Amino acid sequence: MGPNPLRLRCLLFLAPVLGACPSAALFAQEPADPPGWYWHGDNDLPGLPRRMESHMPNYIAYNVDEGYDGHVDFRFSLKYSFFKYSRPYRNARLADRIVPHAAFTARMSQFIGTQDSSPVLGRRFNPELFLRFWSPNAEDYFDLAYGHESNGQNINAGEEYRAKQDSLVADGDDIALADKFISRGWDYVGFTTRKSLFKWGEDQEPGSPATKELVLYGRVQYFLDDGFFQGKSEDYYDFEPGPATEREQFDGLSMLLRMDTGKVTGFKVTAQYITGYDGMFDRSTVRLECTAKDFGLPWSDASLPLTVWWQDGYNADLATYNRQSHSFGIGIEFE
Repeated sequence: MGPNPLRLRCLLFLAPVLGACPSAALFAQEPADPPGWYWHGDNDLPGLPRRMESHMPNYIAYNVDEGYDGHVDFRFSLKYSFFKYSRPYRNARLADRIVPHAAFTARMSQFIGTQDSSPVLGRRFNPELFLRFWSPNAEDYFDLAYGHESNGQNINAGEEYRAKQDSLVADGDDIALADKFISRGWDYVGFTTRKSLFKWGEDQEPGSPATKELVLYGRVQYFLDDGFFQGKSEDYYDFEPGPATEREQFDGLSMLLRMDTGKVTGFKVTAQYITGYDGMFDRSTVRLECTAKDFGLPWSDASLPLTVWWQDGYNADLATYNRQSHSFGIGIEFE
């Protein structure tokens, strides 16, 4: 039997990140630094990361997705370390550099005066368990994960779909909105890696809020046909318009380049590319984000972490992951 072409594509996609990340160094052992600024054990020191912290950036934003009216978007994302610390000190022993985590991310939308979304419309629910393997420098890592992703909707039969269409027509709404309530769900196994490419500025300690840094992330998600949490995956139903599709045609491989000019002040700029591992590069998604972490308010001395983004491609909404669309938004980010 020859090599699996899907696995080869995933490895080739991640080759730039894997090549930049010195995997052999993960198992290196040097004399450990004493506990210092970058925290080991004491989670009560001011300004240091805690056992529970953001997983993905949290935000409240006004978002416009093609096919939706403008709406308020909420994303809530946390991760929890099963150890007292989530990052070891530099040159810690290998056993201290493998840290188990649980994470949960939810995205919900609220439409005001345009369509029914009471209290909110579920868009994405993503619990995940993962092991994080830190490098000796306590700033690079790779994760091995098992997770579930779904949209919290419940239409999975033709009768329910047609009933929803009839309800929308009766209320004077667009019949196409029924597609937004189609149930989607997958379990997956995942691999994520982080590599710091370049640092500048006076303070370059790992995790320091003053660190200016350019970072590359790579991620692979392999969607399971039958998972522990999901059961059978929900990719496509016979009652849907358009050709039958599967999630791996649109998603599963991702690279993200992030430039950060400070954790508290300055700017964060990210560029992300996403494609599927079944027909790699046939269907692509590009997302650009820029966050001003201390955007000054003209009528006050206060400031807000203002973020704007633009996306073109697929996966703007899990219910319609297989439809190409454009989206943009502006909001407040809490990382």
